[in-house]
Amino acid sequence: MASLLEQANFANKEGVVRKIRQAIITTAIAVAGEESSGNEAVDRGRLGFAACVLRDPDRWARIMVYGIVTDSRIKASASDQVITNVVSSLWNAYASVNPNLS
Repeated sequence: MASLLEQANFANKEGVVRKIRQAIITTAIAVAGEESSGNEAVDRGRLGFAACVLRDPDRWARIMVYGIVTDSRIKASASDQVITNVVSSLWNAYASVNPNLS
């Protein structure tokens, strides 16, 4: 596991930020096309966050990269699929929704 300083240094690498930007755009587009989960509050939060990301992906990449690099699967050799999976796994946290609290 990387130290907090190592995570922060990794998150500040421009190539990492660019990969994260593409992964959050990919995830936002997928979320925008999802069928209803049956939980209107969760769906609204996820979709609203997707719209925010698509309107300003550079800003959100620079915000989200710090959370994303805390996942142990994220390292220089991480595949695009791994990065996108990590983004998807953190989406609800950034969208401020918790499906378990309905």
